[in-house]
Amino acid sequence: MSRGMKILLDLGAIKTGGGAQLAVNFLEYLEQHAARDHDFALLIPEIGPLAALERRRGYLRVLVSPRSYRERLRLENGELQRFIADAGIDAIFTFFGAGLPHPPPVRSVVSMAYPVICYPESPYWVNAGIKERLQVRALNWMRVRRLRQASSIIAETEIMKARVSRVLRFPVERIRVIPPAVSAHVRHLERADGEPARRFAFVSGIETHKNLWRLYEIARYAVARGFRDFTFHLTVTRDAYLQRVVGRLPDMRIIDRHFSFIGPVAPREIMQVYASADCVVSLSDLESFSNNYMEAWKVGLPLIVSDRDFARAICGTSALYVDPHHTPAVVDGLLRVHSDPLLRRAMVAEGKRRLDQLPTLQQRISLVLAELGAA
Repeated sequence: MSRGMKILLDLGAIKTGGGAQLAVNFLEYLEQHAARDHDFALLIPEIGPLAALERRRGYLRVLVSPRSYRERLRLENGELQRFIADAGIDAIFTFFGAGLPHPPPVRSVVSMAYPVICYPESPYWVNAGIKERLQVRALNWMRVRRLRQASSIIAETEIMKARVSRVLRFPVERIRVIPPAVSAHVRHLERADGEPARRFAFVSGIETHKNLWRLYEIARYAVARGFRDFTFHLTVTRDAYLQRVVGRLPDMRIIDRHFSFIGPVAPREIMQVYASADCVVSLSDLESFSNNYMEAWKVGLPLIVSDRDFARAICGTSALYVDPHHTPAVVDGLLRVHSDPLLRRAMVAEGKRRLDQLPTLQQRISLVLAELGAA
């Protein structure tokens, strides 16, 4: 790999969630260990945890991607292009997103994390309202156009590599599989595993495909079956959740007794969620490589996840699989994890084994930098 490159790090599409968590870790490591070898510029979002990076020093420049789509296009096709030319940028790395317009001599490497593009058969498309479906399909059309302009695409799993190649009609030899590295903001916790699992953590946003809106019906059914020894810990606000409960006026006694609303959590504070949990649950219909999986492995928590191809390929026997849209199956899964310490112990052990197979942050950054410097 050539040394002394000028690299634009594109973080402009990352507003919240696991992407922000991983981006913060990436930058912290880069600034400590790799920044002296290359010159970096940043493109950051106007809102979210990464917006604070505008005050960072030591970069060629920190540009802010506006919230307004029209203003963002104006920046990307105007000021940003002038900066790329004037600064002599050699390569662009889009951490998560669709990539940026760029002149032909500039290499563009895009980390692809849009499963919503690659899963046309997902139940998500049934559960999203008409307005949301139309908006997402329009966004996907534009994302696909951008992604096809990339020099190379990074996928996190072989499943995503195959789907990206097929849906984008993108040459498979230009798609590189580089798994993520687990956040440095989580750590292993020793805990007694003989007590029943009562506290189930849902570490995600409120987006339709995350299926948090299903939890009220799941809790109501669990209580009707006589299972009352549980709490759902959600990283969304109470008001945001109640606005998404679909189809009925909720029984607030169930909400008050069985739901704990932590609210959005900053990347550096994520351990407060895991430290108060007995199990991590992800009922998402769409994921690339969820932070939930690898963070549960590192902390030492069992997993309940959606029965989807991406989850099975990533988690193996470190998770129990349920159909998020089949309420009795989800409650059966909760009950199994609640009452079976041997099952929990086996899942945690397998999670540790799978964690050891992931690259370290240093290894992942080295692979990304090598891809940016590839001929």
